[in-house]
Amino acid sequence: MKSKKTFVIYGVIAILVLLVLGWFGANYYLSYRVDAQAREIVDSMGLSEKIKWKSISASFGKTAKVQEVELNFPEILPKPIQIKELALTNFERVRKTFELDLVASDITDNTDKSYFYTLKDMYKELKGFHLRDIPPMNASLHIENSYIDDLISVQIDLEQEGGLNFDFNTNLKNINPFLEQVDKVLEPNSDEDTTKLSDAELQILLGSQLAIVQVVNSEIYIEDSGLIKNNRNDARNYMHRVHCPNILNSLEYRRPEQLCEPFHNFLLAREKDVNFSISPGGGFYLSKLLEYYPFDNFDNHTTGQLLRALQFKISNTTEIFNKYIIR
Repeated sequence: MKSKKTFVIYGVIAILVLLVLGWFGANYYLSYRVDAQAREIVDSMGLSEKIKWKSISASFGKTAKVQEVELNFPEILPKPIQIKELALTNFERVRKTFELDLVASDITDNTDKSYFYTLKDMYKELKGFHLRDIPPMNASLHIENSYIDDLISVQIDLEQEGGLNFDFNTNLKNINPFLEQVDKVLEPNSDEDTTKLSDAELQILLGSQLAIVQVVNSEIYIEDSGLIKNNRNDARNYMHRVHCPNILNSLEYRRPEQLCEPFHNFLLAREKDVNFSISPGGGFYLSKLLEYYPFDNFDNHTTGQLLRALQFKISNTTEIFNKYIIR
């Protein structure tokens, strides 16, 4: 009887071991296939010298991780970008609704210094700001599309300890017709008419779908994580050089000093953050931008007109908190 129980226990253990080995084997095979396909795509686009990575690991749990990524585009970036790990997580797609998170950890240049140094120096007004030793930068992207609400939300976060943190959020409505058309272009259905469109016809078709997209709201949130606090004099001088009220006054804004106050509070380190936002009531159709075409002819009057139509605002979190919470 004892030997029979022992046999059963060993049998269960053997099955578990086989399941674990099978799971790892399946994930290894999936990783190999994903890596090979990714390299094939990059090669076909002629970008094998611009986009490189060490390895890709993928799992049936809808996650994938890319190790030691290097992006080298000297035509737009002064230094190559190195990413220790790029992870795709929380990928969910149910019918035409999807959600995903992309997280980039330890972003540096080719000398292993945080890429925030490079980004800071790209903006000449910030070149004088001094940075203490800072760790590598981190970034994340979150995309969520609701087919029922016909709404897509995009959030991009950049985090730099000792520097600045940036959050960019935007919500777009009526986006699904455009996404469906892009899907058809990328993965044509053999059951449908497969007549190939010319580039001009394709641009017109995608443009017509994009024209009905509405911007519901967008914001750029900037939080000081050490750069402003450690460079108070430079920040104050920068504030005087920019002179926000003069800019808004040239754009025909009323009470520009009031609108600029949150920006000044941030640069004077009175507030830890500043938020630039647009929230056009009822949404703003992208097709309306065509009214301002060609864009290289923008003057101060036209720019001010557009910003007012988008209901452009500058604010601090404390101000918003006091207005809506403390009453």
